[in-house]
Amino acid sequence: MGDFREDLLIEELGEIVAELESIKRSMSMISDPALAVQLISKAKSIIIEFDGEDSKFIKDIETIRNKYDILRNSTFQEIKGVIQGFYDLCNKKIISKNKFKRFSLKYDKILEEIDFGSDIYREVITEINNTYKFGFFTSMYILIRKLLENLIYDCLKNYYGKKNIEKFFNTSKTKHHGFSTLRLNFNALIKEPGFIAMVGSVDQKVIDLLGEFKDTGNVNAHSLFNFPHQSFIEEKKEEIDLLLSRLRIILENS
Repeated sequence: MGDFREDLLIEELGEIVAELESIKRSMSMISDPALAVQLISKAKSIIIEFDGEDSKFIKDIETIRNKYDILRNSTFQEIKGVIQGFYDLCNKKIISKNKFKRFSLKYDKILEEIDFGSDIYREVITEINNTYKFGFFTSMYILIRKLLENLIYDCLKNYYGKKNIEKFFNTSKTKHHGFSTLRLNFNALIKEPGFIAMVGSVDQKVIDLLGEFKDTGNVNAHSLFNFPHQSFIEEKKEEIDLLLSRLRIILENS
């Protein structure tokens, strides 16, 4: 495949990605499944021309299609994420002339698909798993930290509400507190008798992991790209999944 042909296909794939992004959602369904199927078919043809019939991206798309109904927004978002990931790799010339930059992954997905009852969180977890799958480990690390930050914010907001807004929101700056303050306030929250009576006790491992995550982030704030994000997250996968499960329970009961 010549460079000119590659550039044309990348441009066409970019247009497909933009069209997929424009498909509207209604509740948990997509508005135009026929268009979605047509665009996904076009994207698959381009992926096959680039990466071959046995491309892992094609297998991922087919696995998702066979497992879930394409009408579901969550299914559509997962497939769109695979196509977006392939396009990003093509754009950066990581995929070129049927040569794919291989890297070893310890897991099929880095986070379990825990249901927080929110499309936003579902899409973020899907995006995190795609950044892991496609080797964007710095992005994966940053997204996981932001996911934890927002979940802690929601836990504090659910429990305190407007009666104690300063626990999660800086009214003078009209924005929510940063991760450090949220983590300290969350640590204090789980020790309150009222919280324990409502939700139960929280394992110290949860607090230790949040602290380790933040401390690691601070230490490497000026050398973000040199930090071994993949190995760090892979080593902590089970603890992170446990933490997310516990945060879900807290959100449901606070």
